[in-house]
Amino acid sequence: MNYELQAIFSLFRLLLGFFFVFGLITPLFFNFISTKKGIDRIVFSWISLGGLLVVGSFILVTLNIYDFISILFFLLTLPLLVKFFKRTFEGENITDIFTTAEHSFVATHINKIEQIKELTFSKIKERFKGKAKLKITKPYSILAVLIALAGSGLRIAPAIQNSAPFSRLWYFELGAVKGLSLQQYFDGFPEPKGMHSLISFFSTITQISPEMILHLIGGLISFFLAVIIFWMIQDITKQKYPAASLFGTMLYAIFPSLFLPVSMELETELSSLAISLSFALPTMLLFLRNIRSGGNTPWFYVFMGVIATGMTNIFILLMVLLPFMIFGLISIPKGKFFRYFGKSTLYLTGVFILTLSPFIGYCLIHDIAISTFFQDQLFDTQVFSFAPNLIIPIQDLSVYYLTGGAFLLFAYIARFFIQKRKRLSDEVVFISFFILLLYIYTPYFEYQYIWVDPDQLNIVYGIFISICAGLALYSVFLFMEWAIQSFQKITPYLSPALVLIFAFSIFMVQGGFQSNRLLPQTLPNGFFEAYYKIVNERVPYTYATVGPELDRELSVNRHYFMTYQYFLNNYGAIDSLYQQYLTVPAEQRSEVQEVPPASIFIFVEKPPYGSIQQGILYDAQSTMRDIEQWLSSFREMEGRTLEVYHETDQTTIYEIVNREGESTIEGVLNNIYPKEEGRAARLYK
Repeated sequence: MNYELQAIFSLFRLLLGFFFVFGLITPLFFNFISTKKGIDRIVFSWISLGGLLVVGSFILVTLNIYDFISILFFLLTLPLLVKFFKRTFEGENITDIFTTAEHSFVATHINKIEQIKELTFSKIKERFKGKAKLKITKPYSILAVLIALAGSGLRIAPAIQNSAPFSRLWYFELGAVKGLSLQQYFDGFPEPKGMHSLISFFSTITQISPEMILHLIGGLISFFLAVIIFWMIQDITKQKYPAASLFGTMLYAIFPSLFLPVSMELETELSSLAISLSFALPTMLLFLRNIRSGGNTPWFYVFMGVIATGMTNIFILLMVLLPFMIFGLISIPKGKFFRYFGKSTLYLTGVFILTLSPFIGYCLIHDIAISTFFQDQLFDTQVFSFAPNLIIPIQDLSVYYLTGGAFLLFAYIARFFIQKRKRLSDEVVFISFFILLLYIYTPYFEYQYIWVDPDQLNIVYGIFISICAGLALYSVFLFMEWAIQSFQKITPYLSPALVLIFAFSIFMVQGGFQSNRLLPQTLPNGFFEAYYKIVNERVPYTYATVGPELDRELSVNRHYFMTYQYFLNNYGAIDSLYQQYLTVPAEQRSEVQEVPPASIFIFVEKPPYGSIQQGILYDAQSTMRDIEQWLSSFREMEGRTLEVYHETDQTTIYEIVNREGESTIEGVLNNIYPKEEGRAARLYK
């Protein structure tokens, strides 16, 4: 299977795995989630189970017992333990708890049997007839998902077309993912590993390599963020004028280039900022829901959202989620302000301290300055700004946004006093935070007084522009209906028409759909096309690869590795010793003799040697020439087998075959079950 097909099938498996875990399995263990439908169900499942996965991975790696079985055991037993201790706290003894569980199980079983007994052919027919009717009750939600898929496709397409990663950061993230299996969480410095825990989990349940997931999942996360934007605007506006929610979703997913400091190029590959935002954004809304409803939404989901955000990215936790929640406290109803303010503040203080405690504790134990840790997390040199297609410079654009945001904020505050409302609306909270956020990008902000990294804020700023754009359009319809009573009759038709006009106008100004065009190259695509093929065909630790030092991360937990320089300097001697070893009769050979792997793959770039990034391999041209010369000499030697495993216009991947049939999965199976004898012989007839 070629790389493109493998990538496409991997995408489908990831999507199926995601919806199976968070759409079907998670609601079985959380009664509150089982009552939710659609996007609400997925979001609550993501926060609860995603947060538990992040926390569970940290605990299990710390205890040196991390693997897939321990993760499953942790997830299965935790809800049972919570329920057990909750009932114990309520005064039930252990016997009563197990008796109640037994009675519940028996009652459910009897109920199912009675339903089956009463189930006739006519009832089955009626049930299937009812399910066969296609009734679209939420067309705007379906449109939002389709728009999010289109935006995701624009971002994923380059990752499908190019098998090689687009930055060296990809290698470091891969090393962190594989480090979890080696029981390494804080490897010398306390870095959040929430993103890596999730990738490791999905790699295990879908059997997709972490390399492939890291390469593809950036576009999938952008899809999820687009859906979250729609869900948030819908909730803030009480699902009134859904076309406005659709507009905000479309602005982020399909048309980010002109009005958002968001680059599709930078969103092609995964970043912890995007994953962390997928936890932080719903947590913001759930926090406001709790304030709005007086605690009807369990605090558990808010707590898990905060913890998952912090365990994934400290910057989003402290510079985005914390300020927003402080703003959110102003929306507590007037009659309950003092009671809820103290309670909410106490809860938030406790959960933020709990989230930061593993990092601070590690710093104290290993004599790392806490200021060094926070500086490293709040200022990331690997993140940079890249928005070349903005309609005007970001500073000038932010001034316009500031003017519009201030006008909207004034209008909503005026409505609060005129209508004598009990609490400030959610719109006020979001617009206030948006104004604070965009002020950083205006010429009026003085960076020397406040430490802030605008490069990391770009994606947050872009998402809030999209949310507030939807709120702005919603506000236009709202205030027009308030001013002109007859306007209510035409709004259901005017709002989607206006969104279509806006979309067409942006499409024309932008010059069509824009996908990623300026993508950096780390290694030739041929290298990774061959590598994914090798991983699928070969048995682990029966082969070695030869490449630049950075490729060592690929070999962890999978195969042997040699750098180009080590191969040139040492493999000739290794091969000579191996040939001497082969001259010894089989019965006289030492059982502990070290021999080279059955196959060795050498990744070679063809002239003019321009595809390997200099930071990955210095003087690639000279190294490739030396490798070609060495292989030319090796080919002439007696008893050596050198084959071309994979070849493209830019690359040639050679295979040194030391032992035939000991590396491929098919060859190993044939050695275990020879075709000429036993059951295998009957199968091959």
